[in-house]
Amino acid sequence: MPAMSRGAHTAGERKVRTTTRRGGLETGLHGQGNASIQEEDIMASASKSDPQPPVGRLLTIAEVAETLGVDIRHVRRLVHERRIPYIKWGHLLRFDPAEITDWIDAYRRRPRGGV
Repeated sequence: MPAMSRGAHTAGERKVRTTTRRGGLETGLHGQGNASIQEEDIMASASKSDPQPPVGRLLTIAEVAETLGVDIRHVRRLVHERRIPYIKWGHLLRFDPAEITDWIDAYRRRPRGGV
């Protein structure tokens, strides 16, 4: 078996560079049992979050504009002003139909109970 140099690693391993909680850098070999801080944080946050029902089909900006009866430009302005609930997935904007329905209901004005 050939001797491995200091920076060498086997074919199943790859060198990973992660940040520590104190802001320093930590370098380790992936696959050697060195769990990265990022993985620990992700696992901790996943267990803390409330289980949410699976999201069905998300709406596009054009579909939301059509539902509201406005131009796409108006929906983009609402997103820019953070006045409408949306999901940013990379460069794509998507909308959860249930959240849009709740948002519309929040702005609904009920008639007064008078004559």
